[in-house]
Amino acid sequence: MSLGFFLAWSVWETYHWTARKQGKRRTLRQPKRRGQCLASFGKALKGATGRQRRGRKRFYPKLQVPPRETDKGKRVELYYREETSRIRVVVSWIVDIIVVLAFAWFCSHSFGRQIAVAGQSMMPLLNSGDVVLVNRLIYDFAKPNRLDVVVFEREDKKTNVKRVIGLPGDVVQVQGGYLYVNGERLNAGNRLDQVSLAGLAENPVELGEGEYFLLGDNRDSSEDSRFANVGNVRQEQILGKVWLRIFPIKDFGPVRSH
Repeated sequence: MSLGFFLAWSVWETYHWTARKQGKRRTLRQPKRRGQCLASFGKALKGATGRQRRGRKRFYPKLQVPPRETDKGKRVELYYREETSRIRVVVSWIVDIIVVLAFAWFCSHSFGRQIAVAGQSMMPLLNSGDVVLVNRLIYDFAKPNRLDVVVFEREDKKTNVKRVIGLPGDVVQVQGGYLYVNGERLNAGNRLDQVSLAGLAENPVELGEGEYFLLGDNRDSSEDSRFANVGNVRQEQILGKVWLRIFPIKDFGPVRSH
């Protein structure tokens, strides 16, 4: 939540700073007699073009509406002024805070859930103790893809980080130390197609609708879909996709699935 709040506050304050820089939050006080100002403006324009026609050095002056005298003899000019109403300031701050908090909650809920990796099952991609962020919004609009690194919740309510190998309708099997999906050897680098312990996948494992076959990258030290206490993982058990490692700082960066 703190990370999402910091990002939201930074974006919102940057927007307001830019708005103030460009004068978008200022109001323009119009003169009472626009006709006189326009006439003065026309005279200034006419005088400038007349001098150019007489052969003098050509120039392009910055034409401005000159000041004029009112009936009371007081000079009135066009100028910008900052909003000074206390009510407007208070309301503006309240709206800003509400928007920032809402945006921070959205970012934190959708992209900022932190998961600590336990064990060595995802080495060399992720090490034990690494802290990653999970994108929980992505699977509301799309389904997990093969080789996605995901976080899922087991039946005992523990969360694990694994890689998607089999999709709904696939048939997964381990033969001769290699992983086969639908009768074809898994096309993946980093030795992800090699499995020394077959487990339940010694025989063909057919995935039903909404079921996924998950494995750890470190096959020899992973408790995954090859074992009965995990088995096939239902889609509702998948919490989201791992997208960023934030700790340790030296390894900070995106987590690539392929």
